[in-house]
Amino acid sequence: MKGFYLYFLLSFVFGLSALGQGTIVLTDEEKQTISSEVELFHDSESKLTIEQIQSMSFEKNDYSTINIGYNNAVDWFKFSVYNPNDSDANRIVHLSKYLLDSITLYINKEAQWDSIRTGAHISPDERAFNSYNSCFPVTLASKNTTVFYLKVISSYSRQFDISIVNKEVLTKGDLREASILSLFVGGLLIITIFNFFIGLRVKDNVYFHYILANIATGLAVLAIRGYFSFNLPDGLTHWSPYIVAWPTVIYVIASSNFSIRFLDLRKSHKVSYYLMIASSLASFISATIVSILRLYGKQIHHESVVYANFSFSIIAIYAGVMALKKGNVHARYYLAGWICSLLGLMAMTLMYTGVLPNNGFTNNFYVIGVLCEVLLLAFALTDRYRTLQKEKDYLEFSLTHKKNDLSRVIIDNRLRQSFKAELIDKLKNIHKSQGETVKRQLGSFIADLNIQFDADEKRSQLQENIDQVNSEFEEKLKERFPKLTKSEIEIMGYIKLKLSTKEIANIRKVSPTTVKVTKHRINKKLAEEDTSIDELMLDL
Repeated sequence: MKGFYLYFLLSFVFGLSALGQGTIVLTDEEKQTISSEVELFHDSESKLTIEQIQSMSFEKNDYSTINIGYNNAVDWFKFSVYNPNDSDANRIVHLSKYLLDSITLYINKEAQWDSIRTGAHISPDERAFNSYNSCFPVTLASKNTTVFYLKVISSYSRQFDISIVNKEVLTKGDLREASILSLFVGGLLIITIFNFFIGLRVKDNVYFHYILANIATGLAVLAIRGYFSFNLPDGLTHWSPYIVAWPTVIYVIASSNFSIRFLDLRKSHKVSYYLMIASSLASFISATIVSILRLYGKQIHHESVVYANFSFSIIAIYAGVMALKKGNVHARYYLAGWICSLLGLMAMTLMYTGVLPNNGFTNNFYVIGVLCEVLLLAFALTDRYRTLQKEKDYLEFSLTHKKNDLSRVIIDNRLRQSFKAELIDKLKNIHKSQGETVKRQLGSFIADLNIQFDADEKRSQLQENIDQVNSEFEEKLKERFPKLTKSEIEIMGYIKLKLSTKEIANIRKVSPTTVKVTKHRINKKLAEEDTSIDELMLDL
């Protein structure tokens, strides 16, 4: 056994002495990240061939990931792998990004260069490997060093890791990506369907604009993750740039439309309204320009579309802050939702522009942020519905009491008509009488008029305070003393307005004795709660 270890150590040392600077030694690890070991060269004119690139001076990548961001040129990557094992090793060169236009791997075999291609714009039949990432199957010869060149052309961000993996790792990675997308789509569907039925029940159009925004959000995320490009059939791969760019534009437009309606920006805050419109136009114009230039064969990247979406999130947060300042309480959920979305978008943008590394957290944080945004916007809609329902209940409550007020006004008018009819009868009797009888009747008539004038003044006071009496006072009475009848509550209202027994009798067209009996009955019911009319008046 000791001889075996000695042999292995000597072979390894001998192998290292034969390696050139920067050569990667293959290990038995399932995933061997080599991003920091590769060398790169930027071909700004995009004209160099594999034969010409070998004479160029490459620079070593000093970072743990490849961070080049956006550009319209060709990037070359060079690395060498030494296999110290006694047998050939089947491995996969793995780039942790699918959305790259075209990647060509050149392999040096027996002084010749073999090439393998993959990428979002490459036909599925021509791709080296069908995976959610860019992959190339390779065979590393035993005790030999294999030199690789990668040629990358892409209108998307050039931010990824380069690794050497086995097939099991690749399968796990694809399964993980499929699971993430499935969870995202499933969560989005549950939230959307739930709010769809709520919208049908409450008949609020804002819910349907929210649903449209959710659909656009789902399409944008799937497009950014490369799902649509990956599943494009053979012959349609040239549409991949548009399938990625335009769902994000639709997302901005649909989200702007929802925000304008949800916050009522056209009326509540004109600045936010015009900024939303401007953001939608900017996103649409940038995607249109990029699409037209690409139709004419120009290699144009999508950075402008990303920044247009980024600016929209900032505008949405600004609109939420302004709405909250104006007293729109349900805007707090809206604001929290867009803050989550902005954080996710910032992480993705910084990752794509090379500021943040590409790892499991940064790569999936945007999906988490979007789901939080959708969920919080659903909370905002629920809060808005509750507010509207409270306002509706209050209006119905007020309408009920207005109807009661109207009924009382009608009764009061009938009392006035009745008094006028009696007045006419008395005048007719006076007209027929003579002497002292006339004086007595006139005196009685004047006294009746004075009483009526006093009653009218009290009625005016009653009608001026009718909202307070009916809406607040009566509701409190009903709540505390459910045994009181409608007539008794009405008498209590007159007492609250400090009308005398005679005045109440005159208004209700009953005798003072009847009013006294009613007061006694009320006091009897109040005594059960250890109170009286006078104490209750002071309390309420």
